[in-house]
Amino acid sequence: MNTFSSSPLCSHLQNTRHRPWWSAPVAFLATLLALPVNAGVAIPDEPMTTGTRIPPNILLVLDNSGSMSNDYMPDSVPRIAGTADNSNGDTMALQAYTRNTIYYDPRKTYLPWVNPDGSEMTGGKSYGAAYSDANRVWPFATATINLANQIRTFYYPRNPNDPTTFGNVSGYYRYQILTDGVVERSEWGGVASFTVAPDYPVTNVSGTNGSFSTKFPVFTVPANANRVTITATAAGNVDLFMRVNAAPTAATSTSNVVNGNATKTIVRNNPVTGEQINVGLRGRNNYSGVTLTITYQLDRCSGYGWVNCTTATPTGRSAAAELENFAIWYSYHRTRYKVAKSGAGRAFARSAPIIASATATSGTTCRHPILSFLVEVCGRLGAGGMSTR
Repeated sequence: MNTFSSSPLCSHLQNTRHRPWWSAPVAFLATLLALPVNAGVAIPDEPMTTGTRIPPNILLVLDNSGSMSNDYMPDSVPRIAGTADNSNGDTMALQAYTRNTIYYDPRKTYLPWVNPDGSEMTGGKSYGAAYSDANRVWPFATATINLANQIRTFYYPRNPNDPTTFGNVSGYYRYQILTDGVVERSEWGGVASFTVAPDYPVTNVSGTNGSFSTKFPVFTVPANANRVTITATAAGNVDLFMRVNAAPTAATSTSNVVNGNATKTIVRNNPVTGEQINVGLRGRNNYSGVTLTITYQLDRCSGYGWVNCTTATPTGRSAAAELENFAIWYSYHRTRYKVAKSGAGRAFARSAPIIASATATSGTTCRHPILSFLVEVCGRLGAGGMSTR
């Protein structure tokens, strides 16, 4: 005979067969009625979990290390060869967007940061009152700078579509915003043009051994000339002399070349407008067939080597528009930190409302709508002190 034993589960099921269907709901209702009328119910503002928080579904990482205040990127900016701006060419590279990727790029129209309501900030757009802090803007840093207090320089490639030319100075125009608000473009001296002085060249000059001749046209230096060059060719039998504002003699001259070379050259850098250049030849032997030439180079640009200056902007903007664009870049985009804040603000301004939180090093956490977070929290950040997510 088979013997069956009932388990507790089975026993429970057997017992419930004879209970009315409504007994469970009645018991539940009785329990609710027994609770205090004003019992508090804590509803968390974050999803309930089994002890750990749900990670955010959008992670915003904002680096606030000291290097974020740097005004260049990458860490090692590729240099530009062939420049005399300084000994290693780094100065020019730091001021060319092709090498320093966060420096002023005139192809771009720069925009201010956005406010918590998505509107653009209005300060820092004036060339005379740009925000000077490397990390913050108004209202967290109110100091401004008049950018016209010095010449502001940026370099623009002669052919922006040919990266092979970006590594040498000859591939660039130099643009300078002068203190009077004029924007000027100049070229490197290697592509400069030289103008022959009036009444030169003088050809087929001849003379006798020991003679000293000054019967040559006097050249008056024009405005904006930065260099005058006197050259004598087929001149192995003569010595070359130059004197400013008076005829030279064998005993008195501003410069001279006394040797047997066939070509002799005297260069006068940075001459004074209106000064007179006088030339003399002394025969070392009887001579003939000598050619004398005077050329000059126009340059009203500051800085050695940059010539042929003209008023122009890179993309055809007015000078006023270029100054405003530069000021907005300076105020809102000139450091790594400012680029990061600007980009994040613009990206989230186009999104649906998002709640963000920030945890200070003290452990305190604050929560904001994302644009308020970027302005109110990130706006205060300098180097160090807060992690963001």
